Amino acid sequence: MDALDMISGPLLFVERLYEHSRKVHQAVGLIPLLVDALLASDHERVRRLQEQMSQIKSEEDRIKNALYDQFKGIHFRAAGEYALGQYIDSLDKVAESAEEFADVLVLRMAAIPTELHADLQALAAQVVHIGGQILNLAGTLWAPEETVFAQPEAGDAREAIERTIEGTCQARRLGMEFARHLYGLEGQLDPTALLCLDQCRTALKEVTKNAERAANHLRPVIQ
Repeated sequence: MDALDMISGPLLFVERLYEHSRKVHQAVGLIPLLVDALLASDHERVRRLQEQMSQIKSEEDRIKNALYDQFKGIHFRAAGEYALGQYIDSLDKVAESAEEFADVLVLRMAAIPTELHADLQALAAQVVHIGGQILNLAGTLWAPEETVFAQPEAGDAREAIERTIEGTCQARRLGMEFARHLYGLEGQLDPTALLCLDQCRTALKEVTKNAERAANHLRPVIQ
């Protein structure tokens, strides 16, 4: 039992909603560290970070399941069960994709051509920025100290959603730039390295896609 398990009712649900976003943010926050370890060919650090990612994902799963268990006992006012369920599910997929990124690096650490370093670092930085926007969005909609769902300031909430979506659009552009440079080096890379790097790109793409979905699922909350 942790501190959250000692709280009951709507307060516990709000606390867990914010804590869930925080765990997702922690998972995404490991991505730039994994990229740095990859570029340094530090296999041991990649392994340690992957283990840390796995632990965070396990904690995120526990909070997610507790949220689902609480749905039936909460009378929603400003938020509907379906919208919140889809939001939580999308955030879970954000953390799942971050974990997939770490798993790919452990299974096959490919040497990264110098020409791709800046692209990959820029993409990782934007992805972790999105993780911060997810957490800020959660804070805009429900402060952890609130005991009930209060109607958020619609303008502030909409702006937070739009900023999150704008961040995901920027990440997609950076991902396409990385892919363009990656496949421009196709003849210089062995097929396995190319596949590994493309799997990394795909995992980061899934992080951003599910972050955008999470933000969009919150639109009914503020209407």
